[in-house]
Amino acid sequence: MSEYDFTLIFCPRWGVMRPWTAPAYLLEAVRSKGFRAQYLDYNVRLFWENHTPELWTENLQHQFWKTRDLSYFLDQIDLSEIKAPIVGFSLTETNILFSVDLARRLKAHDPGKTIIFGGHRIFFHEDAEREVPKDVCDAIVKGEGELTLIDILENGLNRNLGTYTPDGDKWVFNGERGLIRDLDTFHWPRYEDVNWNQFPMRQLGIMGSRGCINRCAFCNDIVRAGHKFRWRSAEHVADEMLYHKKYNDIGFMLFNDPLLNGHYPTLDRLCDILIKNNFTTPWAGNFAVRRNMPLDLIEKAKRAGFITAIIGLESGSNHVLKLMKKPSTAEDSEEFIDKLHKVGIKVELNLVIGFPGEREDDFKDTMSLVSDLAPKISQIVSICTLNVDRSYLWDNLEDYNVNYDTKDSKAYIRWATHDRTNTYEIRCDRARRLIEHANCLGLTHDRFDADIEQEKHLITIDEVKKNREIFLKIKSAHSGARTVYIWGTGKGGVSTFNALDAMGIHASGYIDNNPDKWGGTVSGLTIHSPSSLLKDQNGSNKPYVVIGSMYAGEITKQLDEMGFQKGTDYMSNLVGI
Repeated sequence: MSEYDFTLIFCPRWGVMRPWTAPAYLLEAVRSKGFRAQYLDYNVRLFWENHTPELWTENLQHQFWKTRDLSYFLDQIDLSEIKAPIVGFSLTETNILFSVDLARRLKAHDPGKTIIFGGHRIFFHEDAEREVPKDVCDAIVKGEGELTLIDILENGLNRNLGTYTPDGDKWVFNGERGLIRDLDTFHWPRYEDVNWNQFPMRQLGIMGSRGCINRCAFCNDIVRAGHKFRWRSAEHVADEMLYHKKYNDIGFMLFNDPLLNGHYPTLDRLCDILIKNNFTTPWAGNFAVRRNMPLDLIEKAKRAGFITAIIGLESGSNHVLKLMKKPSTAEDSEEFIDKLHKVGIKVELNLVIGFPGEREDDFKDTMSLVSDLAPKISQIVSICTLNVDRSYLWDNLEDYNVNYDTKDSKAYIRWATHDRTNTYEIRCDRARRLIEHANCLGLTHDRFDADIEQEKHLITIDEVKKNREIFLKIKSAHSGARTVYIWGTGKGGVSTFNALDAMGIHASGYIDNNPDKWGGTVSGLTIHSPSSLLKDQNGSNKPYVVIGSMYAGEITKQLDEMGFQKGTDYMSNLVGI
């Protein structure tokens, strides 16, 4: 008999700043019914074991995980550690290829296992037909997974509601399952399976609600949420925040909700609880532009630790905002952002460039509004040329004059209007002009969707292998006669200490150029001078140095001058400082 009833697997690629919330909710749900669950996070494990962080963190590497042979990473997984008879895969846009390949290997290794796919990447019937071969899994869970997964574990696979199952050469949908009515039904995620040292920045994701109160034409989140807005109680959310601050030393919390200010009474009550408990950990999330949001509630959120509001500005043109079915105007956005700025809350923007019907004058209105708002904005998070997939817009393409070439696998982003006044090339040109304009205003951007689509600068497997060899050298150095030191005693050094500890590598001490720090301690380890590295040698073996500092360039030169060789004797910024 297996020691587990269910194994949940999360594959790369996904972010590594914080644990992913979706698997955490599923684990709490099945365990609440007495099922024994195993969790295998191959995403974060392979991130640490391959030392090629850009594959996980850079937008330009997005297509690597969708187009390249992933065998090198798959070969690092021991299939025998997947213990349960029923195995689930949590799917995202960028981990579906890896998940399919791993599931196929698992089926060959142990044909008796039942394999279930689920997650936000596979929702519509076309997704299943296009993305999931019939031979890799036994069912696909659509939408919210908690109730359907519990049904499968309790009653077995039998055309359960909320699932797609294979029937010959096609996937058959077995009927909708109702949404969870009360989001307090299951315990909030405790992340009992997480090694927090693998997340050295100590950040947490939270879902306080599901769905949205708005009905924007381009949004598919509202479709997936059944056009309903549901929220957890303030007490339920506050308990989660207070618990993780106390027991996991979380330093920042990000709400992943489509909007955090959808229900004022709940947000108000949450802030009251946090203030009463002297909660000091900063938190952030998406705010919708709402004309009637009370100023005193914004001020209270600031006092409760809310530091950053991510605003879906989308456009500076009222003509375009109306086409988008946004409930706010450009003037509303400007007034709302001014309120946030005066209270001291940072503002970050999301923008959509080239919505069907956008004219050059409309685009210039967006440029002008960004100019006006620049002193009140921290950064632009996303500049999107619009994915038309699965939304009100998708269902009404002709009304928006959109020509969608079904033969083009990337028509979702390369669509054009019938009159060719709006093409992918035109949208990208406008987006790049906006990026250049924003840079002149001192604003950076985090993500541009055209970067995500390109394949010109993808890392090669040979580069990955070389980087993994460096990681193995540190492991070998630590297991052999060489000691390991961390150069840098600030936040980067501490994060490096946690990361090494997560790998099972225990540093012997810290190095710092500041004489005032020598002899002191960080994380229980003594701080030494750089010259001590030359003294701490076992025969011909130098200590191995891992740089954990924003001054890596200067430290690298120093180590070179001391006779240390990059890769062989030291490496730079393991945690991507």
